[in-house]
Amino acid sequence: MANWYTADTHFGHENVIAHCDRPFKSTSHMDGILIENMWKVVGPEDVLWIIGDFAFGPAAKDENYLLRTFEQLPGKEKHLIIGNHDAPLTLELPWDTIGYLAEVRDGSLNQNNTLCHYPIQEVGARIGSFNFSSDLVSEADLSNFSRYPGLFGCPISKCGTEPMNGDALNFHTAEEHKHGHVAHWPVALLTFENDF
Repeated sequence: MANWYTADTHFGHENVIAHCDRPFKSTSHMDGILIENMWKVVGPEDVLWIIGDFAFGPAAKDENYLLRTFEQLPGKEKHLIIGNHDAPLTLELPWDTIGYLAEVRDGSLNQNNTLCHYPIQEVGARIGSFNFSSDLVSEADLSNFSRYPGLFGCPISKCGTEPMNGDALNFHTAEEHKHGHVAHWPVALLTFENDF
């Protein structure tokens, strides 16, 4: 069993293609590629974490569309960390868990990861903890992570087309921190630039 992380899939959201310069011709093209890329890495016994903004736009108000999309997700367990675009119908899908925040021990080092749709600076109560988030408010906000020794910010708000597991995210975050930088490069699973 492995944990896989993604955010801001925005299934069915036509405007996100133009707003975030996503490389898709239509929402059906986007939805299909995102699902296909999930299936490339997420195994039948794995756990999929969606860190906010599962679907948006008119499609997110269509119960049948949402259920059909949800049923295509790979993995044994599917968890939703609630984002600002997750409407009531999304919350009613048969997720294994739903919440605004989760802590997951993951990776070969059993690293503690805090999952939240938004960056959290005060997670540093746990030295060495990583914050996997989605929405990045600003570079200034992200730079504030350096005030907390042992806390590494790891926003997943930039482009990537396949999910990453905890070891991959932790490795990139630790490498960036070793060089005196806060981690803010494209480490996303299936996410794209900040949503609108």
